[in-house]
Amino acid sequence: MKKELKIIIGLLLAVIVGFTAAFVIYKNSLPPPQKPTPTVSLPEKYVRPDSAAKGPLDASTTLIEFLDPECEACAAFYPSVKEMLKDYEGRIRFVVRYMPYHKSSMMAIAATEAAGVQGKYWEMQEFLFLNPQLWSHRPAADPEIFKGFAAQLGLDIVKFAADLKNPAWAQKAQRDMADGMDLEVGGTPSFFVNTTPVQDLSISAIRNLLDQSLKLAEQK
Repeated sequence: MKKELKIIIGLLLAVIVGFTAAFVIYKNSLPPPQKPTPTVSLPEKYVRPDSAAKGPLDASTTLIEFLDPECEACAAFYPSVKEMLKDYEGRIRFVVRYMPYHKSSMMAIAATEAAGVQGKYWEMQEFLFLNPQLWSHRPAADPEIFKGFAAQLGLDIVKFAADLKNPAWAQKAQRDMADGMDLEVGGTPSFFVNTTPVQDLSISAIRNLLDQSLKLAEQK
């Protein structure tokens, strides 16, 4: 009886091992999952591959904001923009482009991008917009102030300090500025819904264009 039990257990183990091996082979034979592609392909003047963005990559509608972290109007708009993005979450993609006009703008952009290297891009952007009195409109940008902000966000300060000096951020901002000028962006904040400029600088105007774009996409 014991011998028969051992044989049965051995057969069960062989079946399990065989099934596991077959499953692994099948899984490895599957093609890698495909990343979603944008439903609306926008010219690079509007959206660059390295532009900071959030929301579904395959969204039919993209909201683009040309902003300056040191711009008082951008800071004033920020809470309303954040609320609007929450209302449209999962339905639109949001993209940030830079138009640096002020003395500390470039370093603020670098600080945001350096925070992004550690996964805290949006947190740094919010911190700067909500606390302009701590850093903006000074005679010159002070990197120590931004390092202090990074510490408050729990970032690796040594890495942040090194990334803050990366010349790529200034090059990115200058490229964005050139794109904005080509698109006749007259100031910040300026918004586009896909490639349509928002003429009336108001949240209601932005929402109207977003709704129109989403409705049109649903009809296709």
